[in-house]
Amino acid sequence: DLSEKWKYRFSFYEQYGAPGFQRFTPEQQAAINALSFGDRVKIIANVWAFFFGIFYLAVLGLWRQVVLVFGIIVVYGVVFLFLPENVLFSFIDRIVGLVMAAYIAGRTNIWYYQKKTQGQIGWTL
Repeated sequence: DLSEKWKYRFSFYEQYGAPGFQRFTPEQQAAINALSFGDRVKIIANVWAFFFGIFYLAVLGLWRQVVLVFGIIVVYGVVFLFLPENVLFSFIDRIVGLVMAAYIAGRTNIWYYQKKTQGQIGWTL
């Protein structure tokens, strides 16, 4: 029931292990460096998750992560609602949004792997 792209990711994680919190072991890093650019991107990040965030997480059935990320977005929005509008805060707002999208893109593959193979997905980001 998995696409070829997911099967490729899962086989990589089964062979070298899933990375920890944004850290690769030296063995994992060497294996990733040996891959082509396209395959490297498949392993490291999820492009769909970068652009569609919580909607893509919901499609994958990662509901706990949807709730957590949505909560962070709401808190973040409330905080920035009370800050004055100026160029600096606008720039910071965009940077934080990009960092959050990149974080979700980098963790989605791991969350989905844990859900499918171990049947577990905790309340963690």
